[in-house]
Amino acid sequence: MVSGHISAPYGKSYDPFKTGKAKKHNGIDIAAPQGTPIYAPSNGVIVAATDIYDGKPAYGKVLVFQSSSKTQTLFAHLDSYEVQQGQRVQKGMRIAAVGNTGKSTGPHVHIETFKAGERVDPLNVWPVQQ
Repeated sequence: MVSGHISAPYGKSYDPFKTGKAKKHNGIDIAAPQGTPIYAPSNGVIVAATDIYDGKPAYGKVLVFQSSSKTQTLFAHLDSYEVQQGQRVQKGMRIAAVGNTGKSTGPHVHIETFKAGERVDPLNVWPVQQ
């Protein structure tokens, strides 16, 4: 999906904007140089490609991908996205690039995954290249 290193895991994490404060992290963060390609993890469709998602400007540029099994994955803080809402994509197709948009401490992609409407650890669904 994207090459980089996990800079914040799913679950309990520390808020970089509130020193020392623990919080629940609803996804994973993968740090990588700005512009690093992000690829479709499987065949599916783009359900959102926007600069402000769900009224949350802190996410920056966002892409939401839905697999053929209806699993949805959100990619946030993007530099750019190369697909449009409603577009069908194939596994391995370049869909976006790592960025530093929204409320961010540096270039990375924030990834959240939902199965059957429930938030799950993206690492339990998609492999990450490190």
